[in-house]
Amino acid sequence: MKKLLAVVAVVAVVGFSGVSFAMKSHEVMGEVVKMEDQMVDVKDSEGKIHSMHVDKTTKVTGEIVVGAHVKAEMHASGHATKVAVEAMDKNGKTKETKEDMKETKEDMPQ
Repeated sequence: MKKLLAVVAVVAVVGFSGVSFAMKSHEVMGEVVKMEDQMVDVKDSEGKIHSMHVDKTTKVTGEIVVGAHVKAEMHASGHATKVAVEAMDKNGKTKETKEDMKETKEDMPQ
């Protein structure tokens, strides 16, 4: 009986740790360098390429195109849950949006 309880306890701990790992996400910021079907490759400021899966369940703000600068939240599995495309001017340069300016103002000390 003790062995059975020990096995159940180990299975429960391993099972719950797997669930928490699957739910972890991280943020990626950088330039879109490649798009193919539902896969988008983003190059961060350190030159590392992050491949993410973008589908109809991904909340996308703006249009994802090669050369665009994005901020994405993605799971360890590679699925992006949110992608925000930074506004670009007609010269292809990133420009501040009203939301960026609001965030900057909120971050300033009073």
